[in-house]
This record gives sequence, C-alpha cells and structure tokens, in this order.
Amino acid sequence: MVKTNRKKKKPTKKTVLSGRAKRGFRLPPDATKFQADKAIMVTQGIFIETGAPSCFELLIKRLEEPTGWDPMILDAKPMYNTGRRAGTATSLTLKLSGRKLESLAIITTYKRDSTLSWILTSHPKVKEYWRLEPKPGGTIVHLTLGLEIPGSMISRFFQKIVRGKKLAQKAHEILMQLKKVAEATDF
Repeated sequence: MVKTNRKKKKPTKKTVLSGRAKRGFRLPPDATKFQADKAIMVTQGIFIETGAPSCFELLIKRLEEPTGWDPMILDAKPMYNTGRRAGTATSLTLKLSGRKLESLAIITTYKRDSTLSWILTSHPKVKEYWRLEPKPGGTIVHLTLGLEIPGSMISRFFQKIVRGKKLAQKAHEILMQLKKVAEATDF
C-alpha cells in the first residue's frame, strides 16, 4: 500500500437556510439599519373614532396592495407569501419629494393591533413607525416618519430645515387620510 501526502478534508457544517435564502433572497447586512442621528424625524398623532384592529388592518394592507388613500405609496407587491410578521419584504413604489422611488421595504416591528414599523432598504432610507393606543371611543394613532439625509453635518442641518416642513406635511396628510378611511370603513 502506497501512502500519499494528501490531507483529509475536514468535514464542514451544512448551513441550514431559511425559506427566503433558499430562493436566493439575500439582503446586505446594513439593509435595515437606520441612522436616526442623520435623519429628519417627524412625530405626529391623531385620534380616530374606530378601534385599533381596524386602524392596524388599514396600515398593514398598505404593504400588501395599493390602497389609494395613502399619498406616499403608489404600488405595493409582497415579495413572498410569508404572512404578516417582522422580516416580511414588499416591493414598494413611492412618491417622495416629487420623485418616484422603487425600493424594497422590510417590516422591522410587528405587534398586532399595537405597533408596526418598516424601512426602505435603498437610499434615501425612509422609515415609518406606527404606534396605536386604544382609548375609549377610538384609537390614538402615532406616526413617526424618518428620512435619512446623507452628507456633512452642515448639509444635513440645512436639509432638515428645508425638508423637515415637507415631511411634517406628508405625515399630517397620511394621518388625515387614514382617519377619513378608518372612520368610513367597517371591519
């Protein structure tokens, strides 16, 4: 028997892939990272005379199909039928600062009838954070809308002044439309 100097290959661990990874869906590690210190953040709230489940249903539907009532989301197509949960991806077409933007949105927080948050994976990074507070006779809906701004600190300061007012108007418009639709809809 002749001996060779071949080294034995070490056995490697097989990686168990989730359903999305098996289908080739991979996100960069920083895809859902949002830098609030480099962003314009606007928080507003409104009282809606309907229950939290009805409001939440309207909010989550925006990420599943175009609703028509949201002035920012023009089109929505879920990437996979994975259900409603954190990590679900949706292809969105948005109208942002007068421009049409296509990006992938990832749900980062999902607590049924309570909290919903999603972030765009491409730049400019947009984040929506919704918090619903049930009250007698209705729900207080809080919206925090964030827009990441690239550039130096001075550039971001001036952008916050210019874009901050527009972002606040957009948040107010979204909340008013939600109120109108939620109070007119029976679930």
